[in-house]
Amino acid sequence: GSALASLGDLNGDMIDDIIIGAYNYTFEFDTAIGKVEVYYGTNGGTFGDPDFEQIGAHKEAQFGYSVADGRQFDSESLGKEVLIGANNFNPMYSPDVNQGRGVGAVYVYTHTGGVPILSLNTTLFNDVGAAGFGTSVSSAGDVNGGMEDDVIVGAPFYSLNNNNEGAVYGYYGENFEAGEDDSYDWCATGEKSNAFLGIAIDLASTDLAINSIIAGAYGYGIQNTLFQGAAFVYEGSDCGLRKYEEPIFLSFPQDTIFVD
Repeated sequence: GSALASLGDLNGDMIDDIIIGAYNYTFEFDTAIGKVEVYYGTNGGTFGDPDFEQIGAHKEAQFGYSVADGRQFDSESLGKEVLIGANNFNPMYSPDVNQGRGVGAVYVYTHTGGVPILSLNTTLFNDVGAAGFGTSVSSAGDVNGGMEDDVIVGAPFYSLNNNNEGAVYGYYGENFEAGEDDSYDWCATGEKSNAFLGIAIDLASTDLAINSIIAGAYGYGIQNTLFQGAAFVYEGSDCGLRKYEEPIFLSFPQDTIFVD
């Protein structure tokens, strides 16, 4: 289990349920196709066979690299959403061609309560290839005052203006469309080479009407050659997410002097 998340109570039995991702799972000759399993919670805390399992779309897709509770991202669905990242997914995959790094994807499943208990609702994509999109994924709560749950996705290898600067994408719940969606509502980039922004992301605050998020950038530094590592907070507002300051956390102060 390389990824693990609580899903809250999916099936209404007052016991929390869990999802486990195994991105390096191999099925027959399909190495690293990836797999996720969902287990309903039990009173005894012991588990048998999974209540839901799914493998990735193709070899090396790394399905299940990240997993998260999607809350009620699709406000028109009857159940909660579950988020699954496959950061090496390639829509043009061919078993006869060396693909290199894929574009990545995040699958949005809805809990139906039927058989199977989850059904694929939407697939999220980004607009920059080989970015590791789906390396991290999280519910963002409501970050823009739209009264709907939103979703954030990390792409730490995003390299548009700077090599491996990384990026975080936001998808607002009120703009949700079932099917395939590459129309993100918000994006922040690492702004420095090898910052790897989006390697980790999470909801940062839940005590306000509009939530904020936090994103890690383990290679960020005051100079491109100095890997401090940092975390950035983006505040929610009626206009969406905005950077709080630059940055909010560093692994050591910016005025630190290093001696050989």
